[in-house]
Amino acid sequence: MRILILDDDQNAFALTESLLKEAIPGVTILHAYHEHILFRILKDLSTGGEQPLDLILLELHIPGFNAHELIMALKENALTREIPVAFFSRSKNPKNYLFASRLNTPLFLKGERLIDQAQAIHKLINWYNSLMPDNTAYKAIL
Repeated sequence: MRILILDDDQNAFALTESLLKEAIPGVTILHAYHEHILFRILKDLSTGGEQPLDLILLELHIPGFNAHELIMALKENALTREIPVAFFSRSKNPKNYLFASRLNTPLFLKGERLIDQAQAIHKLINWYNSLMPDNTAYKAIL
């Protein structure tokens, strides 16, 4: 399984990466700290003949980041439109849920405590598994 995470906070990314690697044996995590880097990674993956991504996680609050434009660009691109996308955010602002629902994109809250973040990873994996046929679902150990 390959997951691309867009997050400008290196510490938050490192924790998310660690929790995902603990929950999904053999997972490969790619990191983009800005949406331009995300698109460069996507382009490199498509031209390099590498294994496609299984999931894209987006931190909702990054300075200069327009989540709406990014989601639309991903849905319009033939190479990325089938990749599941989820928001994985620190912010508990109720407007985020409304925004995510308008984009038909799930929102998982990281929370402040380690247990909250581990539970968010577990929910994320359950959501992802619900999208996959039984024989391709990734089983979390959380």
